[in-house]
Amino acid sequence: TKRTYQPKKRVHKTVHGFLSRMSTKKAAELLKLAEPRAENPFPSKMLPRTYRLKDKNDFRKVYQRGKSAAYPYFVLYYKTNNLKQSRIGFSVSKKVGKATVRNRIKRQLRELCRQKLQFFPGGKDYIIIVRSRALGASFAQLSEQMDKALIHLNKTVNTAC
Repeated sequence: TKRTYQPKKRVHKTVHGFLSRMSTKKAAELLKLAEPRAENPFPSKMLPRTYRLKDKNDFRKVYQRGKSAAYPYFVLYYKTNNLKQSRIGFSVSKKVGKATVRNRIKRQLRELCRQKLQFFPGGKDYIIIVRSRALGASFAQLSEQMDKALIHLNKTVNTAC
């Protein structure tokens, strides 16, 4: 026989942080009492989407037809593109470490690239391949290597890729 009765689907409201430990009613009351916030005074601290290199084919083109420069903590591949802005991609091998370690290094490099975005020569695609030596490097050491890389890139900006 067919089952005609359908059990009700439960909808759970989750409230994050300290409010999750309270009952849903109390949490809702607290949220109503909270003052409405103004716009976020701190703009996004992420590398803008238009400056990210994500497509597999774009990565392949940079690897095959681009130039490279090696540094102690990373290898930088670069190639001209037909866009006004630069795009930056990151590659961290499993040889470097487990996922949390790889993601940490990528976050640090993304932040460095975001801070130094105006120093990247425009109209190029960049791929930063992290070396395993970067594991023990501090943010300041990575920043120093990125500065050296950008100085080198700006010297060679007039040459064709």
